[in-house]
Amino acid sequence: MEYLPFIIGGLGIVLAVLFIMQRQRKKTDEVLPPPDFGQPIDYTNPDIKEPETLGTRIRNAPMAAKVLLGVALVLLIGTIIVLVNILQPTSQPPLTPTPEPASITEVSATLSNPTRILVQANTNMPGGTQVTAQLLEDGQPFAWFTPETATGTVAGGKIQINLSKNPSAPTPSKNKAYTIALSAAGADGAQVSADAATLTVPQIYSNDFYASATTPTPKPTAKPTATVKATAVVSATATTAPTPTATSTLTGTVRNGGNVRDQPNFNGKVLDQNNAFEVVTLIEKSKDGVWYKMTNPRGTTGWFSASLLTVAPEVAAKVPVEGSAPAPEPTMEPTPAPTASGNTPPPTPASTGSQLTGYVWNGGNLRTAPSTQSDVVDQNNAGETVVLVAKSADGAWYKVTNPRGKTGWFSASLVRVDAGVAEQVPVGQ
Repeated sequence: MEYLPFIIGGLGIVLAVLFIMQRQRKKTDEVLPPPDFGQPIDYTNPDIKEPETLGTRIRNAPMAAKVLLGVALVLLIGTIIVLVNILQPTSQPPLTPTPEPASITEVSATLSNPTRILVQANTNMPGGTQVTAQLLEDGQPFAWFTPETATGTVAGGKIQINLSKNPSAPTPSKNKAYTIALSAAGADGAQVSADAATLTVPQIYSNDFYASATTPTPKPTAKPTATVKATAVVSATATTAPTPTATSTLTGTVRNGGNVRDQPNFNGKVLDQNNAFEVVTLIEKSKDGVWYKMTNPRGTTGWFSASLLTVAPEVAAKVPVEGSAPAPEPTMEPTPAPTASGNTPPPTPASTGSQLTGYVWNGGNLRTAPSTQSDVVDQNNAGETVVLVAKSADGAWYKVTNPRGKTGWFSASLVRVDAGVAEQVPVGQ
C-alpha cells in the first residue's frame, strides 16, 4: 500500500511524543519542590467554577497534551484520506465504441419499365456517399445502361439508382442470369460492396426486355384462279399491313415541370416553364446528354433538363448532339391500311402486348379502394409502367398492376395515360 509509510510515520511520531512526555515527567518528579498548596480554597464559594467548555479545557491543558491532541487529529485526518482512496473504485478510461463496418444490405433490382432498372438498397454509410451500380451477365459486366445513370447518392440510409437503357445496348438473353452489384468507397477509403442481387423482370416486360422476336406469318398470295372467298381472306389479312407515313418532328413528354433556360446548365437564364404532360419538340441535346434543346407549345425555345422528360430510346438516339450535323431524316411510322369495307380501324392504344398501360410520372401509394382513406398495398415509383385494369366512375382513380405484381387503386393525377387509352379502360369496382 502506498499510504503505509505515512501511517507508520504517524505512529512513530505519537510514540516519540509519549516517550518525551514520560521523560519530562520523570525529570519533573526528581526536581519537584515540596508542594505549595498556597491559600486554602473554599470550594463552597459559588463564585469559583470549574471550566465547563471543551475549548477552555484545551486552553488550560498542558503543552504536551495539546501536542498529543494535534498529532491525533492529524492521524485521524490522514486515516480518513487513506480509507477514502482505498475504497474509491479505480476510474477506468471510457470505452471507445468500435465503429460498425460500412455495409450495403437488402439490395433489390427490378425492371420498372422496358428501358429502366430500379435499384434499391439499405446502408449504414453516411449521407452523400457515392454508390455505383453494375449490371452483370453471368457474372461479367454487361453494357446495357448509360454510364451517367449508374451512380447514386446515399440519403437517410437508403440507396436508389435508376439505370436507363443505352440506345445502342446489346440484347439480353433469356438463357443467361442477370444480376446487379453495388459498390462504394468507405470513409477509410476501403471498398464496400454488396452481394449481387438477381434482376427481377416482370412478365409484362419480359418480351420487350429480352426483345423476343416472333416469326412472321407469311401473307397469302392471291392466285389467278382465286375465288371470291380467297380474296376476302387476303383482304382481311391486309387490314393489319402497315402503310408508312412520315413523322415530321422528334418529341418528348414533360413528366415533371421545370425551367426552360438559355444555356444547358443551372446558371442559364430562365426563359419559361414547361408543365407536366406537355409535349415538346426536341432540337438537339448537350454533349453529356443531361439537357435537351427544345421548343414548348408556347413557342419558347431553350434548354430543359433531360431528367424531367420522357423520351423514347429510339427518339433519343436520333436527336443530334449540340454542334453536330442536323438530325437525320425522320423515319416512317406505320398506319393501318383500310379494310375491305373501306373504313380505317381505330388507333391501337399504348400497350404492352394486348394490355393497356400508363406511365407513373410521380410516385405514390397503391390502395385497396379508390380512396385516400383505404389501406396501402404497395408504392408505385416514378418511371414505372403499370397495366391499367379499370378506372373509377369519376375517372379520378385507376386500378393498376405494377411491375411487382401488386394490384390496387392508384391516383389518376400521378399516372400519364394517353387519351385514346383512357377511353378504352373499363369502369370497375
